[in-house]
Amino acid sequence: MYLLKISVYLFLVYLIGSIPFGYIITYLLKGFDIRTVGSHNIGATNVYRSVGHIAGLTVLILDIGKGFFSVWMMKAVFNNTFLCLLAAISAIAGHSLSIFLKFKGGRGVATGCGAFFALAPLPMLISVVGFGVVLLFTRYASLSSIVGVVIFPVSCLIFKQDRLIIYLSIVASCIIILRHFPNIKRLIKGTERKIKL
Repeated sequence: MYLLKISVYLFLVYLIGSIPFGYIITYLLKGFDIRTVGSHNIGATNVYRSVGHIAGLTVLILDIGKGFFSVWMMKAVFNNTFLCLLAAISAIAGHSLSIFLKFKGGRGVATGCGAFFALAPLPMLISVVGFGVVLLFTRYASLSSIVGVVIFPVSCLIFKQDRLIIYLSIVASCIIILRHFPNIKRLIKGTERKIKL
């Protein structure tokens, strides 16, 4: 029964992570599929560019929120670090491989940010500050995301977080960076789009 309960909660977390807020909000406000414009991504940056500031910020908050809530819920029910890490993975997997979008989705940066903020708030806060500083000076959301995900595991090491959190943060960072490979190529070529602040 215990394993069944864990499985049910992890599936629920995956479903929460799968909610494509970028797609939903864009369709409700503008009536088109966000995946057909801009970078074709359902994330907050593409919504920000294609629909507007308020829509983009709303998607960002909701995507962060679903990651945070998923881990918070797991922590409240089981109070187990390993299960909380599984919840983080499930939420990010849901966002990246959404069951509602035929197992396609976004890169998982915002959802991962929320999930890891519930696990390691101080390292994540430092990571977010790093993201903000790079974004302010370069206006490249992709570069800011990459810098942020590199800072996070380093901060986890410095502040001596649980080993499981450190290991997962390294793996998650590598995956997110790999998912940004097209952006990295555009950054090198100088063709990556900036965002207006």
